[in-house]
Amino acid sequence: MTEEDEAFEDLAKRQGDWGMQGSRKHQILRYAENVETKKNMNKPITSNKFAVDLWSMTQMLVEEAVLAEREACAKVCDELIAPDVYSDTDISMWDVTCMDCAAAIRARGEQA
Repeated sequence: MTEEDEAFEDLAKRQGDWGMQGSRKHQILRYAENVETKKNMNKPITSNKFAVDLWSMTQMLVEEAVLAEREACAKVCDELIAPDVYSDTDISMWDVTCMDCAAAIRARGEQA
């Protein structure tokens, strides 16, 4: 049995009565087209330029959002005011601690 015969048999088995319609050459060509279509559907997403561009854009937007959120958190630390009940020494320690926290948050963005 030739490859052509095998392809026709396979097509007839898959499509039942519909596989027997039309010329044998036409059916084999349709079968070959279906096989090629299935191969293309299984290609990795990186072969699709639109998907790659969309993925890159999404990554960029997420990174920008993370940086913006990080900076917002650091600003909150910068702007924290010590409670009124703290002594001058405690207030100084509070300020230094808040500045250290803000610097640590910003440094996380520089590590990446």
